[in-house]
Amino acid sequence: MTKNIVLTGVLVIGLAYFVLGNFSDWHMHVWSFNNWKYFVKILLLLITLKIWFLLDKKDINNSVLLLFVLIGSILLISCEHLLLVYLALELQTFSLFVLIAKNRNSMLSTEAGLKYFILGAISSGIFLLGVSIIYGISLSMSLKDIAFISQDNLVLVVAQSLILIALLFKLTAVPFHMWAPDVYEGASTEIVALIATVPKISVLIVLMNLNFPSDLLLLAAVFSMIFGTLGALNQNKIKRLIAYSGISHMGFILLGIALFNIYGQEASFVYLLIYLFMIIATFSIILITPMKNYLIIELSGAIKNNKTIGLTWAILLLSIGGIPPLAGFISKWLLLWTSLNNAFYVGSLVGILCSMVAGAYYLRIVKIVYFQKTSNFIVWENLLSKSVLINESLSIVLGISIYMVLFLILNPNPWVLFSHWGVVSLF
Repeated sequence: MTKNIVLTGVLVIGLAYFVLGNFSDWHMHVWSFNNWKYFVKILLLLITLKIWFLLDKKDINNSVLLLFVLIGSILLISCEHLLLVYLALELQTFSLFVLIAKNRNSMLSTEAGLKYFILGAISSGIFLLGVSIIYGISLSMSLKDIAFISQDNLVLVVAQSLILIALLFKLTAVPFHMWAPDVYEGASTEIVALIATVPKISVLIVLMNLNFPSDLLLLAAVFSMIFGTLGALNQNKIKRLIAYSGISHMGFILLGIALFNIYGQEASFVYLLIYLFMIIATFSIILITPMKNYLIIELSGAIKNNKTIGLTWAILLLSIGGIPPLAGFISKWLLLWTSLNNAFYVGSLVGILCSMVAGAYYLRIVKIVYFQKTSNFIVWENLLSKSVLINESLSIVLGISIYMVLFLILNPNPWVLFSHWGVVSLF
């Protein structure tokens, strides 16, 4: 009963906001495919529903807070005023803080929630400082008015840099990534899936909408690829590995945005869409796989216990590593090709080298899944622990994601066109 009520509420509120938010366009009698906000609202709703299937339905607070995160994210991409952007960011941040720290019996969960809260407060303060400087220059906080301010103004450059720093905190980009591995490790798997998708979508769209010309984005992109790739090398826990992997992937996405043209934005949008499929599938398979401490060594011999789970792990890991012909290869190839065509040779070279290194440690995990023998301790621990029940909704989410990862290379044109429609109105 509760499940049906919450699901209906999410659908009704999400769809109602989508319809009412665009009521002014009804007089056209034609739905505009050039407004990127429409696509992102639908994308946020679909991703939130997928994550809702992963949550524990017994606790109504989880579903309510998830709804607040969705509302904050939709408001974030709909606002054209910096103060409203700040309020939407805070709604999103506080809801995530409660979800991260909800497990009172876990020291890791409490520590993760505290770190997220403190660093989130710092980033919010930096954002407000940048907004106040812009208001002092232009007496306006509207994004449309800011676009007409001369970019030669040094004070404006400082204000824009402060706002970018605050947004890079939310995106876990280097050098503002320090909270991600600890938060990923301390929070539950379902909440980590939420942190890795919905907030990043909304903040990335804000970043694309602001379109502040700054070398800070390019530096953050390059160093995120380097530190994210190197940080994942010596990890022995799957959640921390995904955290550093997410930092590296965020570097690739920021590299496309740093081009400041329609081709770079389009490549980043395609990369983001494919990354969402891969990350949701990864957390779904983590929930299905019997793992107590989320150690990579617990995947030893997974192919012998369940061939379907072992094969799924291999497909996902190879796709995240960018191995052809999987979907992860398409996104990296398109973004690096676009970067090279725009003469971003250093960023492209760093991206290629990081992809090679990442492919090596993902192949190591595939080797563990297929060829490494399971230790006696892990065997007995799996036998004595409760078996993981695979529910139907989780299987559907995983199946759809794996289908997209496997067969996207056959016809990627719809996703490229989808991304093109999404960003063409920005230029």
